[in-house]
Amino acid sequence: MRKYLVFILSLTLITLIAAPALGVTFPNPFGEEGPQDVVSLFNSIINFLILRVAPLVAMALIIYAGYLYMSSGGNEQKIRTAHRALIWALVGFAIVLLSYSISNIIKEVLYG
Repeated sequence: MRKYLVFILSLTLITLIAAPALGVTFPNPFGEEGPQDVVSLFNSIINFLILRVAPLVAMALIIYAGYLYMSSGGNEQKIRTAHRALIWALVGFAIVLLSYSISNIIKEVLYG
């Protein structure tokens, strides 16, 4: 298995190194108006993670906390666990939103 992985990785590396020398160009997978440099690529990835993935993760954790609460059966320890799961899901989502907002505020102040 390891030999196959090394073979595939080396073949991929050789192809990526030789492609520009042979005049082969790869189109931008984000389209013509997508990120053109590394900084814009990282900004696009971070925006995708914060604006698309984080709400889904928060929603899944809130649903999980609700499931814990509904399946607690009146057990105080399980109810406390469900409450903690809900609180930490909301705190985590708030931290993600605040970090995104603060970084945008800093960018606006520095770059105008």
